Amino acid sequence: MGIKNPIKKFETNNNTAISTNIYEKYLNKPLPFEQLPDRIRIISQHVAETRGLPQDMIAMTAIGVIAGTLGDSFTAQNAYEPYTQLPNLYMFGFGATCSGKSAGMEPFLRPLRGYKNTIMERLQKGENVEIPKAFPDQFMFENGTCEGITLLMSELGTPLFGINSEGREIIDIMNGAYKKNNGTEVGFYCKAWSGEPVDSIRASKRTIKIPKAVLNILWLAQPDVFKKAFVDSENAMMSGLIGRFLFFKGAENIPLDTGTRPKENPEIMASWKKLLESLLDIRTTGNQYTVDANDAAREFFRNHHNKWVEAQNGPLKKYASAIGRAREQAIRLSISLAMAERGEITLSIAQTACAIVDYSYSVLLEALYQKELNEVQSRHKSFVDLFQERGSEQLPYGEIQRYRHCNRDQIDEVLRYNPDIFKKIPLQKGGSALRLLTKI
Repeated sequence: MGIKNPIKKFETNNNTAISTNIYEKYLNKPLPFEQLPDRIRIISQHVAETRGLPQDMIAMTAIGVIAGTLGDSFTAQNAYEPYTQLPNLYMFGFGATCSGKSAGMEPFLRPLRGYKNTIMERLQKGENVEIPKAFPDQFMFENGTCEGITLLMSELGTPLFGINSEGREIIDIMNGAYKKNNGTEVGFYCKAWSGEPVDSIRASKRTIKIPKAVLNILWLAQPDVFKKAFVDSENAMMSGLIGRFLFFKGAENIPLDTGTRPKENPEIMASWKKLLESLLDIRTTGNQYTVDANDAAREFFRNHHNKWVEAQNGPLKKYASAIGRAREQAIRLSISLAMAERGEITLSIAQTACAIVDYSYSVLLEALYQKELNEVQSRHKSFVDLFQERGSEQLPYGEIQRYRHCNRDQIDEVLRYNPDIFKKIPLQKGGSALRLLTKI
């Protein structure tokens, strides 16, 4: 007795979360490079050309540096509600080893690292200059435990900027590589993205309380670090940490030196330096300003938010914590984009910010999709190998049971790859192998 039309009902199943048809509308979204504000686009294109690196990686690095420079100097209203967004961003880019991650970051950080000398020179000229609470070389850091970061926040009294072009170690620290009892520091990072209070209670030292912890992050690392820390990490997904990061790709291969790269243009680099120094001057005042979004921009943020809410409630429900902060991320991005031109959040800025969020989610969903696809293909291969090994003999009930932990989406994908395999499986007591497999 055979199974009639074993895949008919699966062909019309609209809940297949790892179906390429469903993922298709969320994947392969480009970074809106040509829509970026002129200052970001021009400097990014120039650095990409002089370093032989991908424009996407360089542009996202530039945006991350602007956000890190701003600290918490600006806020923006979250759509029509009174709730406001901080400007801080968590950004993570990944590329091949020796592919120029450090080289791509250096030109953007140069004005920050030289800001102290700039202030000293201005003082020597007799200018009326306000000394900042902390210079960039003080509020920037590469590695540190959450206890050390909290202590530095307390001492400086200003938001910090975690920047690392080889982020393997800091991510290991975040994930508890040096902690006892398998603890992690993920909770601290979640709070520091949201501007929440954090405590560092230490038995042998003084307790530190930060009423409003604000942290910016710009980390670059290899693809395997991205996979381990975010794609394969259940903790990153369950804690919501993954939804607080914006992701971008770097070079997949080490770029060749063609000998034709242009030299740095002093005027372009000076314009970038002037922008960052002006933002640092604003930060030095200690005041917090509001960046206004016009009505058209707010409406665009709302529609973009609803698009991703529909995805969370529908085909991407399992990834809700990864894509659940689309509006917050877009508004935070729009602050950096607007400050690059020292203007308000216009419809154009909102559209660009939302397109960057779509690009980031595309990078992440592509990796999550590939992970699931690999798991399905591996499980499918094991099942096929098992059936072929047994030949025409009936598979024991226990062997079938091993595959019941497949969720419905994964079973659908197995059927997609080899719909005929289930026709060959003999009926088992209590129902067909197909029924056993699809019973959740």
